[in-house]
Amino acid sequence: MSLLHLHVGTHKTGSSSLQHAARCIAANHPDELSFVERPRRILKTLMTSTSVSGAITHGLKKAVSTHMRRSGSRINLFTSETLCGNPWNAYKNTGVVAETLGKATLEYKPVVTLYLRRQDEFIESMYIQSIQEGGSKSFSSFLTDSGLLGGMDYLRIVQSFEDTFGRGNVVVRSFHAASRVNLIKDFYASLGLGEFANTVEFPRRNESFSRFGLAVAERANARLTYDQSGALRSALRSTMPKRVGSRLPLLSNAQRTELYANNRDQYQRLADEYMNLDIDEAFPLPKMYPGGGDFQQAELDQARLVGDMVVELLQGLDSAGLAKTYLRRILAKSPKALSFARRLKGK
Repeated sequence: MSLLHLHVGTHKTGSSSLQHAARCIAANHPDELSFVERPRRILKTLMTSTSVSGAITHGLKKAVSTHMRRSGSRINLFTSETLCGNPWNAYKNTGVVAETLGKATLEYKPVVTLYLRRQDEFIESMYIQSIQEGGSKSFSSFLTDSGLLGGMDYLRIVQSFEDTFGRGNVVVRSFHAASRVNLIKDFYASLGLGEFANTVEFPRRNESFSRFGLAVAERANARLTYDQSGALRSALRSTMPKRVGSRLPLLSNAQRTELYANNRDQYQRLADEYMNLDIDEAFPLPKMYPGGGDFQQAELDQARLVGDMVVELLQGLDSAGLAKTYLRRILAKSPKALSFARRLKGK
């Protein structure tokens, strides 16, 4: 019997890696797994929907039913973090998204899986994503405008899927517990495909850059074109990469502690009722960082200087090759590059 499995995120819980893994496993073991191709334009609209749309429902149903008719695989995986709703408004529209998804897929009796992570890490990761996509807000402005610091109701999100698909068909997993072992193996083992996940090497996805690089991009993005921002992102990833497994602390220790305290009750219920884990395994206490999330002023001033220099460079040079050469030198923070930046800034 061919089964449909829906992986719905949430955002910033390794969805890109799981999707890459799905393609690898499906290519090597097509009888076991197939990857439902995503109608990206429809999914982008669905993510921010505030009411059930017949057109979106029809588009999703067509994509899924076409795949299921042709599939010879035991498991058919439809995976996209957009299927959980809009993260930029704390997933307030998850009920609409879940209902729409249900109308499009319920005839196949799907199982739904979602991963949840501690909200301090979610907020920081969403801000980093916004800068990587060309945003230029300061972190404090981002917190004010997004409202995410007020917390998200994870229990409401889970309930929205239960209301549509039934509690027995909704699987809630801890991103933290899974990551301590291996997120990809955790997910595919839950599908009965663990042995296949063990046989494939999966590269790191969505490489990010350091805290200094983040400050450079924040400073420069507002004055760059889309293509220029892309060139900057590429250079930052190669010259100022974030260390694998490291965190970029942006929240203060006080904010981090308060956010955990405000969400501890729902963390406890999720751990007890859905994950069968101790709360310390499912949502471990956040690490405290020296100085909290404060970026030292001297480092911030230097990052702003380099950001201004990047703007002048990208806007002032016609030769893309020449610009790329100097950009990499500047972002490497060599003494010669910073001296060059200060001269151009008149300092």
